Amino acid sequence: MAEGRKRPRPETKHQKRGNQMKTSTRRLIIASASAATTLLVFVGQASATTKLATTTTAKRTSTAHSYKSEQLSIDAAGQATCKKGNQFTATATWSLGKVTKSSAYIKQLSVKYTAPIAGKSVNVGRINLVNGNNKVVYGTDGRYVVTIDGGTSTTQTYPIKKTVTFNDKQIQFRRYFEVNGVGNEAQWCGGTAEFAFILKSKA
Repeated sequence: MAEGRKRPRPETKHQKRGNQMKTSTRRLIIASASAATTLLVFVGQASATTKLATTTTAKRTSTAHSYKSEQLSIDAAGQATCKKGNQFTATATWSLGKVTKSSAYIKQLSVKYTAPIAGKSVNVGRINLVNGNNKVVYGTDGRYVVTIDGGTSTTQTYPIKKTVTFNDKQIQFRRYFEVNGVGNEAQWCGGTAEFAFILKSKA
């Protein structure tokens, strides 16, 4: 070894995990930056129990009310090399004001995100709330990434405070997410996709 040149120190476990998270976050930012209007195909072969979109129907009324969505989830059932069970789940509560045929006043939207498998974290990224014309009326840029550690949940509340139009279609809250691998899982046991909470109105 040349004089004065120091041998690089090996990465500690903490540094290695930090670098992996940075790489994972960069991938999610890249995915979040695309303007996809449909659900992406998850890298892994998800089972029939996987659900990446759910529709909530709100009654037309002038009074304040709330609706809780069905649960969104993704798992890798049938993949012997992947951890069993749901890898990611999410539920939303729509807090609404006046709802008509053409629009809904959305006071706020609360979403509970869960990464059920210990050690298997999930990153959630860019937020887009779009109206019936597919126009973004509330959102964040692609750099906004939150990590849910494996085995934990977190709830985020978004103060929309807007009247959003249906235009005879639907309102959608979309968000990208990325499931990270853990332990000796195969590469296809994780991946990036987009989920959607959909709101419609009825008489």
